[in-house]
Amino acid sequence: MVATFSPAPTSLQSSDPRSQLGWLPNLARRLHEFWAVPRPVNFGSIRAGAKSVRGNYRMSNQDRCVAEAASGVFMVADGVGGRPGGEQAAEIVVRAVAPRIAAIGMSSTFAPSDIHTIVGNAIQTARREMVELAGYVPDYRQMGTTMAMAFVVQDHLCVSHVGDCRAYLLHDQRLTQLTVDQTFVQVAVDAGMLTADQARHHPWRHIVTNVVGVKPLDQAPDLIVVDLAPGDRVLLCTDGLTGVLDHSRLRELLLLSADPQTTASRMIEEALDADSRDNITCVVFDLAAAEAQPTKELLAVNPCAA
Repeated sequence: MVATFSPAPTSLQSSDPRSQLGWLPNLARRLHEFWAVPRPVNFGSIRAGAKSVRGNYRMSNQDRCVAEAASGVFMVADGVGGRPGGEQAAEIVVRAVAPRIAAIGMSSTFAPSDIHTIVGNAIQTARREMVELAGYVPDYRQMGTTMAMAFVVQDHLCVSHVGDCRAYLLHDQRLTQLTVDQTFVQVAVDAGMLTADQARHHPWRHIVTNVVGVKPLDQAPDLIVVDLAPGDRVLLCTDGLTGVLDHSRLRELLLLSADPQTTASRMIEEALDADSRDNITCVVFDLAAAEAQPTKELLAVNPCAA
């Protein structure tokens, strides 16, 4: 995009030589404002892969995921096991939240407070659907799901989560966990009662303290915002993956292949080989280019599930 600016004719016709130069500061200011505006990431430069499997022991897959590079929206959801309606809860949250979040990426402005509100409202929309469904099916009154989502706004990565689904960022070969588990063992780790290694093997490690469900959330979803750079890779996953693969192994697998789908599939295979006892879902996406014109087309978001 090329910006063109013209000085006002009346300024050029002034008899005062200093006034003839009055348009220069204004032009400089307008050029600075133009170049200072963050450029939206071209969604066509995002490559994504996703896979979700039932796993070795579960009778059904209560995980769901969304991987829509065309709209810059990615999600994983893990229906709470042991309660009826977990699968339905995961389905509802991806169907209700993802399209509303997709609209954010089309915005020409970036206001984290506004985005945080949109995210919260989208999750509340999903909750209302669950409440309505539970009114017809009493067995679903304890339904709930954990979730993590990542979406691209301009040159930023925005992440929000509920429960123990995780989001990771691989930048310059360094892997960072962006989310903090909302679980019983994480509370114990924060309080100094458990070490991180003890938490990984604790029998209560799967007890979550926050879910999207019929009951109100115990903790409002937060919004993590980080800068994105060309070559960055993002991983979203459920605890079926992180329960058996540690941080260092996740990093190794993310660096192993340049293709996101190959990476996602290989992660699932290794989790199965490591005898994961849960449904396993992961979404991997890359930012392959820096900047381009914003896309105007909003594509449909379809959940992916095995």
